[in-house]
Amino acid sequence: MKTKFLESGTLISSKPGHVLIGFGKRTWLRREEQLPNPVFYFPDFFLKNTHAWFTHEEWCELPLSELQEFLAEIQTHPYADSVTWNLPKKELFENEFANLQKQFESKKLEKAVPYIFAQSTTRMTRNRLQQCLKSAVQYAITYPAHLYGFWDHSKGEGVLGVTPEFLFDLNSTLKSVACAGTYRSDLQDQQDQHKLLREHQIVVKGIQESLVNFGSVNVGKMITTNFGALNHFITPIEVPLQQRPEFDSIVLALHPTPALGAFPKQEGSRWLENYALKYTRWRYGAPVGYIKETQAKCLVAIRNVQWDEAGMYIGVGCGVVCESEYDSEYRELQLKLQSIKDLLSL
Repeated sequence: MKTKFLESGTLISSKPGHVLIGFGKRTWLRREEQLPNPVFYFPDFFLKNTHAWFTHEEWCELPLSELQEFLAEIQTHPYADSVTWNLPKKELFENEFANLQKQFESKKLEKAVPYIFAQSTTRMTRNRLQQCLKSAVQYAITYPAHLYGFWDHSKGEGVLGVTPEFLFDLNSTLKSVACAGTYRSDLQDQQDQHKLLREHQIVVKGIQESLVNFGSVNVGKMITTNFGALNHFITPIEVPLQQRPEFDSIVLALHPTPALGAFPKQEGSRWLENYALKYTRWRYGAPVGYIKETQAKCLVAIRNVQWDEAGMYIGVGCGVVCESEYDSEYRELQLKLQSIKDLLSL
């Protein structure tokens, strides 16, 4: 199992405190199918993949503590090389921030999430992947975050992350969360409170509008949740179901929420596509999930590292509204970037 898992593996948080693992031969599918094995879902952000679903020849579901023990048994060696990250030019984000303020003034948009990438030409070796996995699992044990990733060592590609946000959890009730409003755990500038709350309320509104066709939408009480260096505002949102909707139909309704996209959604979609022409995002912020019998869950793929044969990439974004200040938003991007490097030991 160890060799197969590190060669071609998948993992994703399932029920509380557990992780679903696939390993061995991966078979890509055009669409969700009713199969005895779990079916994993890893599309690109814009859902353009013709094959986004896949299965593995073998799988298991483990408590996180057992996965931690399993990884501890695999011998690793200190990195032979350190990772040097190249940040994008600050002007790109600065120009987009100014452009968004014009969009807000014209009432075309209320909120948007521009992003940047740190890039490295360092390769994701098997040894480095093992270290990243150990660090990510420890983080998922310590904080209420969701683990996810898949990789193919023969192709030199993959993604691994631990996200604070899930898109939906599907059983007899359809559950989602508004996760927006980020600040340092050791400091909260009271002047930012209005901006953070407005940003969060827009996300709640956007998710409510996306879920109305599934039933009566119930919005819970907003809480502040700690994820180490960062705190997030989180509001639970639920829809009791009369009948079970299709996985893809929920993805299409919700993705991307204003937490990772833009609002209003129609105009926001145009902005997202135009921004992606300047800056490819790969799977950053994409929906990733699985179906296993009656269980179905979909996460939002943030707080991750992606890689291919050219190197590694870490994407970070920030919610921008009319009250946002450039310096504050850019500092948030730097804080998020450092937190991802720390949680993945990169």
